[in-house]
Amino acid sequence: MLAAFSHVLNYVNSVGEIACLVDTTIGPGPNHIVFSDIGPRWCWIQITEDSLFLEEIPQSLLGSPRYCSTLCISGGTWETLAHNLTGLHEWLAKTSTGNGTARLLVDPESAVAMTVAERALLDQYRQGLALVLQALEQGRSVKAGVTLLSGLGPGLTPTGDDLLAGVLCALFLAERMGLRGTKESRVEILQISGDTNPISRAMLQLIGDGHFFPVIKGLLQALSDATWEEAKQQARDLCSMGATSGLDLAVGLILTCRRLNQPNSGEASK
Repeated sequence: MLAAFSHVLNYVNSVGEIACLVDTTIGPGPNHIVFSDIGPRWCWIQITEDSLFLEEIPQSLLGSPRYCSTLCISGGTWETLAHNLTGLHEWLAKTSTGNGTARLLVDPESAVAMTVAERALLDQYRQGLALVLQALEQGRSVKAGVTLLSGLGPGLTPTGDDLLAGVLCALFLAERMGLRGTKESRVEILQISGDTNPISRAMLQLIGDGHFFPVIKGLLQALSDATWEEAKQQARDLCSMGATSGLDLAVGLILTCRRLNQPNSGEASK
């Protein structure tokens, strides 16, 4: 067992892959096994195609909720995405300016008062993201920016990793909507951020490979093909994830998409 919480037990295998045994309050996800009753008494698990062994006691997986984590975009347009991203940016800038990285969405001079330590950390987030986005725009290596952000800040999934998760979401969404090929950049981000903690690393790997948790998947799909009001409800759900993880991911998503907002000729969805 890697870590135990009230509603989640995290297990890691010999190659660093993480499986999460969760109760129904957490719900499904790309690496989640949903159980009605969990407890830290289960120190190890063994997973087969149709069974789960908890301390050598077989448990059926057939009744466990199945979840499709892949992102399906049908009928969405870049114009709808751009409109909803503008709404998301304005909504977060208005409602969350006092919360961590949401300050990156407003003019630095208009942000609420911060301690010296908070401002220094925010400046590192800003610098790291700027380096990543500049590199993406110019087709260069993202190493400098990713190295600065990886593992940076507080949280079970550090804030810098959550921002990188947002960058990966934006890249995957851009590729699915025909904006540009992003696989090479996503692979590089995952390689460079591999030294962060195992839970963050698993999250980034899943997102980079195109496997999303429900609240992330819901927002990405709504941004591309739903009304702003529908997208805003999905954004609320995402921003309730973790202490600030969902909010930080949304900030990374917004700022990256803003730099990818000019579709290549003939490639954007019409």
